[in-house]
Amino acid sequence: MIFDKLASLFVILNFGSLMLLSFLNQVNIFKVNKIANRLLGVYFLLWAFFWVDEIVFLVYGVELNQNWQLLLRGVQYFTPILFYFTVVFYSNPSFKFKKAIPQHLILPIGYIILLYFFAKSNSLTINYILIFLMLSQTLFYTLASYYKVRKHQKVVMMYSSQKMEIDLS
Repeated sequence: MIFDKLASLFVILNFGSLMLLSFLNQVNIFKVNKIANRLLGVYFLLWAFFWVDEIVFLVYGVELNQNWQLLLRGVQYFTPILFYFTVVFYSNPSFKFKKAIPQHLILPIGYIILLYFFAKSNSLTINYILIFLMLSQTLFYTLASYYKVRKHQKVVMMYSSQKMEIDLS
């Protein structure tokens, strides 16, 4: 019983803090690197969507119907991609979307098509494929973001006037 209350508190605090972070990044108080900060705000908003179904259950006591759950899953799939583009814009503020977008939309289109088939058949196999796609895409974009940050750190070190390690955090 006490663990249920703690789990509910955890969900509410996670959701609320992510919404607050999203709002703060969208407002962009310092007016620095506007695109990257807005993307980070949208990223936090999409990350908060992972707890929407639990918040609805806690507040209203009802489960989301399948159409809303599938819509949330479709939107949640873009979270790792948005994280990657946020890192790209923080490391290179003059980056242009035009050339990069099509290659990053291949997997989301396939995921949305599989979500449509899952809604029609409710197949356990398709659900496992959807989970695999979500986890593998998250791992890929997390590693790509990590390597992008490491590459940016090396460029900063190459052009800095002092050779001591620069803390970018």
